Order: sequence, then structure tokens, then C-alpha cells
Amino acid sequence: MNNFVNMIQSNSKIKIRSWKLSDSEDVWTVLKEGSFSNINSAFILCLRKLFVRGISTILFGLGIWNGFSPLTFVFLAILGIILIYLVCFIGTLVYLYVSYLQDIKNMKEYYFDKQDHHFWVAEYNGEIVGTIGIVQKVSQLPGSPFNDHTEANIKKVAWLRRMAVKNKFRGMGIAKLLVNKTIEFCVEQNYDGIFLITTEVHHAARALYARMGFHLAACKPYKYLKGLVVVETFEFIMNL
Repeated sequence: MNNFVNMIQSNSKIKIRSWKLSDSEDVWTVLKEGSFSNINSAFILCLRKLFVRGISTILFGLGIWNGFSPLTFVFLAILGIILIYLVCFIGTLVYLYVSYLQDIKNMKEYYFDKQDHHFWVAEYNGEIVGTIGIVQKVSQLPGSPFNDHTEANIKKVAWLRRMAVKNKFRGMGIAKLLVNKTIEFCVEQNYDGIFLITTEVHHAARALYARMGFHLAACKPYKYLKGLVVVETFEFIMNL
């Protein structure tokens, strides 16, 4: 009962509003924190990958063949773990600072030059704690639902992007409020459906989308760092 009351009180302090120019640094902070918070999950996934286990087995066999000491095995194992973690860390830096966040660097152009594009922030007691955006998804873009699965009846598709919530504010229903805001907007703008991409790292997000009525449309491998890091992506669609 107390948890329910606390949730109601927390939600009363949450405000979903449109992005404004003065939010730029705070939005960047939310997205950066979200990306860095996934490094450990990505690292664990990498350790479980069949490719990594296969390479480890081969190297272990070669070590035995060459008579490596137990201490050498321990050193090489630690070195390998450090290298894998470093790859995940570098992959996050590339994602944040190279080319993947061009829309965040040009917010007005991407989200406000067209009537059916938009970007929102979630405020809690005046602090920006969450973000989400909508742009129109067109068939020529990579990852479009028109390219490789049967959603041809959907004519105008929204692409839900940049959904993120600060770590310490998760579990308060903020992500659900953000997604509901985009659904309302997409209905108002006469979209026929909403498309989004998430990854195997984002377990909670995938569960949330499923609960809110999105259905899984495709699973695809996504390669980072020239294929050194491969992450399974999940494409979801909601018909409106």
C-alpha cells in the first residue's frame, strides 16, 4: 500500500513537456548516462557470445599445447577480460561522440522543422530525468519496417527514438509516461504506426514496449567497431 502511495506521489511530481533550447546540456547528460550504464550489460553479453567462448577455447588449447603455466593462463584470462571490456567502452564512446547522435546535436532540424516530428523531456522536481523523440520513418532508411517484413499496410510510420531515463529515477513509471506521450502525439499527427529499435542489452525496455502494445517485428545483428562487437537488435511496431 505504501509503495502504491509513493508511486502516486512520485508521478504527481513528473512533468512531460516539449524540449527547449536550454535543455540541451541536460538531454545530453541523460543520454550519456544511459549509454554508459549499459556498458556492464554489454560486457556480460560479450562474454557469453559463442564467438568469444570459441576463441577462448582455442587459445586455451594452444596454451596447453605450448605448456603455459597456470599463472600465464590467469594473466591471459585477465588480459582478455580487460580487452573485451575496453571494446565495449570504446564502442560506447564511438556511439556517443562520432556520428550516431547527430539528431541530438541538431535538435531543431531533426525534431522541430516538421510538424509531425517532436522531442520531449521528463522533469522530476525541475530536474530533467528522461527523454524521448519522434520522427517520421521512411522506407528508404536502413531498418525501415517496409524493407523486410509484412507491414505494407502501414503508410505513415513514426520512429520512436532516444527513450532514456536516468538510473536513479527508473521504476517510477517515467518511461511509460514518455511512451504514452508519443502515442498521443502520433495519433494526433495521423501516423498509422510507431516503429522502434532496441537491443538485447535493454531487457526492461523490451518488456515495457511489449506491455504497452508493441509487437516484435524483426531481430537483426548490429555491428559496432567493424564487427568486433555484434549486438542483437529488436524491432518493434505498434499499429495505430
